[in-house]
Amino acid sequence: MALKTSDAQLRWWYSRYNRAYFRGRLGMPYQIRFGNASDGNIAETTFLGIGKTSEVVDILISRRVQWSLRLSLAALLHEMIHVARPRAEHGEGFARERRRLFREGAFDGLI
Repeated sequence: MALKTSDAQLRWWYSRYNRAYFRGRLGMPYQIRFGNASDGNIAETTFLGIGKTSEVVDILISRRVQWSLRLSLAALLHEMIHVARPRAEHGEGFARERRRLFREGAFDGLI
């Protein structure tokens, strides 16, 4: 039986990834946690405001992937791209950031 990834582990990895791949420029969300994501999503990020004044309130990773540290961390990195580029949705800005993270090895061993 696999051990579930904890909320505390998500917070620890967020801080580590923030330092390693985002130069520590991402704010710390009020919550980083597992829960029931809406509409069948694997993860979601909630913002208060938008643009340069936006504040990340919550990063939620679906309990459906909590059994796998790799899937949980891949979902966390995906959400961190949204934090880094809050207006990018899944467009070109998001894709550029994702490619940068792939080049820098952020997803190595996860997918």
